[in-house]
Amino acid sequence: MTVQPERIAALRAEALDGIEALTATAANNTAAPSATELEASKRREAACQQLVDALVCNGDASALARLFEELRPLFAVLPKAKTAKLVRSVIEAIAKVPGSEDLQVRK
Repeated sequence: MTVQPERIAALRAEALDGIEALTATAANNTAAPSATELEASKRREAACQQLVDALVCNGDASALARLFEELRPLFAVLPKAKTAKLVRSVIEAIAKVPGSEDLQVRK
């Protein structure tokens, strides 16, 4: 089962939406995040997981590696536990794609 490119593009947009703004806000703000910010973060995390799952279904290990690179700015502002969870899920997803051994070693 493959996922349509339009669906992948929509998931990517939702997952990566506002990363620059989020990282800038987090760097300048020491206050606890608002309920709205927390909800947006949860939606972004869920979209990211759906995107990872869709890319695995399509067998696109290189797109998973690109996603990993695109998420790096987010790792600086997420709590360590969430960052570890996200990193682990992407690495495990890459491992599910047949023929991705070279990519796993490189990333």
